[in-house]
Amino acid sequence: WLINGALRGAEREAVLRHLEECPDCRRERDQLWDAAVADGLHPDPEALTAFVLGSIEPARLAAVERHLVRCAQCSEQT
Repeated sequence: WLINGALRGAEREAVLRHLEECPDCRRERDQLWDAAVADGLHPDPEALTAFVLGSIEPARLAAVERHLVRCAQCSEQT
């Protein structure tokens, strides 16, 4: 649910805190996120904002860049 942006509120914050401390879960999240974007899922608005601001996580940068090359809708937003 974190990958598709559906996770919100306290649950999302708890997951993000866990990811800060767990390299195995971060690696799995990054792999899932790359696969989702490759399958056509749009990056969540927070990822696009972080991309524009130059504060995107390095692990997500390449996937967002690949998506922006293929998606005119998201490219227009950035």
